[in-house]
Amino acid sequence: MEIFLANVCGVEEKYNKVKRLYFEKDEQVKQLQNTLANQRLAVSRTTLDDSQYIERLTRLDGLIAQLAFGMRKDWKSLPEWLQPSIPNSAIALGKQEMTAAGRAFISRWLAEEVLNKYFHPSLELSLSKQLKTMQYNICSYSAAPHSSEEDEALGAKIVSWRLATIDGLKPILSSAEASEQRKRLISSLIQDLTTLINSHMKEPVAGLEAGISMIIEGTIGILANLPLESRDVEIEYYLPGSAIIPAMMNVEQTAGVSTAVNDMDLDSASSTSGQGDAQENLSEQQGNAMEQAPRHSPSQLRKSFLGSMIGSKKSPSGGHRGQLVETGTPSAKEDVSKVRLCLFLAAQIRGRTVLCKAPVFAT
Repeated sequence: MEIFLANVCGVEEKYNKVKRLYFEKDEQVKQLQNTLANQRLAVSRTTLDDSQYIERLTRLDGLIAQLAFGMRKDWKSLPEWLQPSIPNSAIALGKQEMTAAGRAFISRWLAEEVLNKYFHPSLELSLSKQLKTMQYNICSYSAAPHSSEEDEALGAKIVSWRLATIDGLKPILSSAEASEQRKRLISSLIQDLTTLINSHMKEPVAGLEAGISMIIEGTIGILANLPLESRDVEIEYYLPGSAIIPAMMNVEQTAGVSTAVNDMDLDSASSTSGQGDAQENLSEQQGNAMEQAPRHSPSQLRKSFLGSMIGSKKSPSGGHRGQLVETGTPSAKEDVSKVRLCLFLAAQIRGRTVLCKAPVFAT
């Protein structure tokens, strides 16, 4: 009997010990969770919510489409990188293909010469460029992530560096000189883009600088918020030949790929800016119905990220898409594999949400 009682006491003591260790570990886990949550709250900064980014990007796309539509008849030459995507005959016609060329040309320039070049518009230019390079170097010289956890850790590393840098720059960013620097940058970018566009025009385009001014100011407004975010907002332009990324692109498959793009497809992509020439475009299409909705409305931007044009199928709005057809050759469906022409930017919250899908034509 004594032995039995001793065994019972031993079991009870072990049980109490295990129970005590369990609750101690459980308390430690809760403390670690609370510490992590407090750390995340400490660095949680959101200057614009998703809907505000979508609204600004949509407005910027509309401004670009409007300007591209206005100068579609004034082109004399195409940049070298656009020549494989737009046939030479399109320059003489000055129709929707040249609207698409203008949208692509301006969008790529904004990505490379503004959004991916400067860290913050209120900093001295050389410092802003150096900081942007540093930000890219953190990613470039880090080991390639092999899991979602590693990718998230890399994103957190970039965000932590950026927020710490912004904290250190607060005295500069809140100074009177910062406002002047931003104005100088905007003025410089307007002049640079105006000069570049006019170099491809038959003659200087009337009202070009005013249109570019609104585009640059809208782009700078987005740029000024990016480094202040605790989220990693990525904005990208896809060059011709890039692989199709369904998550980031809205792609319309077409039958047959030719050297010319159907006018009605391209005009629907720029319908946000073509009201003034609606009757002209309708007659040019010989009665074919034009789509009145923009190719990427805010609701569409939330669903997908980039679409190519081409295809003899019904559009989301019910209109009939045109085809890319070889002269004298029946059209045939082909698999969409590469970007032929990207008309606007793509934007996402890294690892979370797609804000804007780039409209593309596919090969």
